[in-house]
Amino acid sequence: MLEKNVHSPVELVSTTECENLQSLDDSWWGKKAQLALESGFVGADETMRRIQKRLDLEYCAADIIEFLI
Repeated sequence: MLEKNVHSPVELVSTTECENLQSLDDSWWGKKAQLALESGFVGADETMRRIQKRLDLEYCAADIIEFLI
C-alpha cells in the first residue's frame, strides 16, 4: 500500500488479479441485469418505445395547445 499526505492510499495489484476482479465485477452486474429483466424490469427496447410514445404525446399536446391559443 502506498500513501502520501495529500492523496488517498493506493494499492497495487497484478494485471492478472485486476483482470480477475474485472471479470467478477462484470459477472455480478450481468446477473443483476438478468434478474431485473426476469422480475419485470423493462429492457432497453421497451424503455425507448415508452420514451418515444411520451415524446409523441407531448408533441401532440403542444400542437393542440397552440391551436387553441
